[in-house]
Amino acid sequence: MNVERPYTIAAPSFVWPGRVGDNCRYLENMVDEVAVIFFETRACLDYTDKDLPPELARLDLSYHVHLPLDLPWTRGAKEVHRLCENLLTKTDFLQPRGVVLHPPQDELELREFIRLWSLTRETRELFLENIKGNDLSAAWPVIRDSGCPVCLDLGHLLAFGQESLLETPGLLEQTRMLHLYAPGPEGEHESLSRLAPHDFHILHHILRHLPASSVIVLEIFHPEKLVESLDIFHSWFTNEGLVFGTRSS
Repeated sequence: MNVERPYTIAAPSFVWPGRVGDNCRYLENMVDEVAVIFFETRACLDYTDKDLPPELARLDLSYHVHLPLDLPWTRGAKEVHRLCENLLTKTDFLQPRGVVLHPPQDELELREFIRLWSLTRETRELFLENIKGNDLSAAWPVIRDSGCPVCLDLGHLLAFGQESLLETPGLLEQTRMLHLYAPGPEGEHESLSRLAPHDFHILHHILRHLPASSVIVLEIFHPEKLVESLDIFHSWFTNEGLVFGTRSS
């Protein structure tokens, strides 16, 4: 479908059963970017070029990285940062635009991680996501002052009652990535066809503030649901579909 899209559209690197490389080859003609997802720290540290083949750099795709969900924050920010750097050496050849992190609840640990990150990388490349138990509001002063962009997860926001986060002054203006899917009753990432009218109203509000240079990740881990959601998303920006106003920067 030839539709002019105002955002960079991404999908996760695990939609079909198989390795990251297999998924990227499938996704090349479907999206602009792939979120290379490191699910588990130990397993992903063992990735080889069979998982991340050199040819990925030649595909017509850009990339970003999603760090593991099981990072050992109880061992401190220094150890977490060391593990993250080891993981990111595996994807540096892809020149990812940035990295998504599920932040710790401890603000001091987050502050220290950002400090360590800034010694070798740009803070504008560290995207911080709202997650269960951490809607970013308590850490917002740290995030705001660091310049780290926000990765706003709509599913988490809806499922965990985090709608008040949208009232945080300056947060939407610092958002540069949106995880988009309909939240299922057991935490599933469902097709956009499952968005309720209330959910859609909130999405419309977010998109009115989201810069057109942002990345929207259709974070759906199922082939048919992803295809359906891509069709729905594209329809929103055609003359026949709903019109969303977008910001130029």
